[in-house]
Amino acid sequence: ELPEVLGGAALRRLREERGVSLRTVAAVTKIGVRFLEYIEEDRFDFLPAPVYLRGFLQEYARVVGLDPRRAADAYMSRLPARR
Repeated sequence: ELPEVLGGAALRRLREERGVSLRTVAAVTKIGVRFLEYIEEDRFDFLPAPVYLRGFLQEYARVVGLDPRRAADAYMSRLPARR
């Protein structure tokens, strides 16, 4: 069950609990490891535009075995407003 609000550390923990490496996520999704690290570290200033980030999160969730839409919504709800 996913929480309403999902942070990068929680995503990392869920991924590790399922035994999925970041390199595996990168290989399957074709998303660079660096971007995946930024997501897991909540480095908001380095994340892509929200439309791309949502896609990245959904692909990440699929590989890890989470509900893609709910995982993306829960993470995106934490983003600071862009100036």
